[in-house]
Amino acid sequence: MGIVYKARDPVIGRIVAIKTLSTELDLDAEVRERFTREACSAGLLSHKNIITIYDLWEENGRAYIAMEYLDGEDLKSKIAKGDPWT
Repeated sequence: MGIVYKARDPVIGRIVAIKTLSTELDLDAEVRERFTREACSAGLLSHKNIITIYDLWEENGRAYIAMEYLDGEDLKSKIAKGDPWT
């Protein structure tokens, strides 16, 4: 649904993941609303198995989510290789 970038928080120096919608999806009001709603819902949760949401903002008309960075392989690659999920 989105594009994820690895970044460094300029204020405290921690590594974070920044997620945004692709240009095409960002133009769809319903998708954008869902993106924002999911970030707000996830931001209310606190659990060791759930990524922490740090911030949600809009810049130059695009929505962004800053979240905890989890180093590792993405699920799509893992499935393609046939690796076990655990």
